[in-house]
Amino acid sequence: MESRSDRFIAMLDRVAEATGVPRLLDPQQTRPIRRTWVVPLLGLALAGWGLLAHLEGRSDGHLAVLAAWLMATLGQWFGPLRRLPADLMPDEFRADLFRRAHLAGLTVAFGLTIVGCGTMSFLSALHGPAGLPVGSLSWLMLAIGLAAVELNVATLVASWRLPQPLSDED
Repeated sequence: MESRSDRFIAMLDRVAEATGVPRLLDPQQTRPIRRTWVVPLLGLALAGWGLLAHLEGRSDGHLAVLAAWLMATLGQWFGPLRRLPADLMPDEFRADLFRRAHLAGLTVAFGLTIVGCGTMSFLSALHGPAGLPVGSLSWLMLAIGLAAVELNVATLVASWRLPQPLSDED
C-alpha cells in the first residue's frame, strides 16, 4: 500500500521532470554545443550602458550591470563553454577552447581596466574628482561589469572558434 508521502514525492518528481531541469543536469546526456552570438553581444551592450549610466548617477545602471552579469553567467552554463561533470573529462579541443576563450575575455577586461584607469586619471587631472566612482557600490558595479565583459567575450570567442556544424546533405 502506498502512503500519502510516497504519492506526494512521486507527484513532486513528475513536476520536476515537467520543468526539464533534471534533463539539463543529467551528466550522461550529451547535448550538442551551440553557438551563441546574440546573448553575449546584448550582454556586452547592457554592461557598457549600465556602467555609463551608473557613473552618471542613474539608478537604472545597477540593474543593467547585474542583468548583463546574469546573461553572461547563463551563457557560460548553457553556451559553448559549459563545463562537463567531473566524471566526464573534456577532450583536448574543449580544453583548448575553454583556455583560449577565457584568455581573450581576460585580455579584453584587462585592457578595459587599463584604459579606464588612464581615462579616470586624465579626467581627474582636468576636472577634479567629479565623475569618478565614489563609494563601495560604484566599485562593486565596476567589478561586476568587468566580470560580465570577460564572460561575454569568452562566450563570443568560443562561439567563433567552434567548427561549422555539418549539414544534413553531407
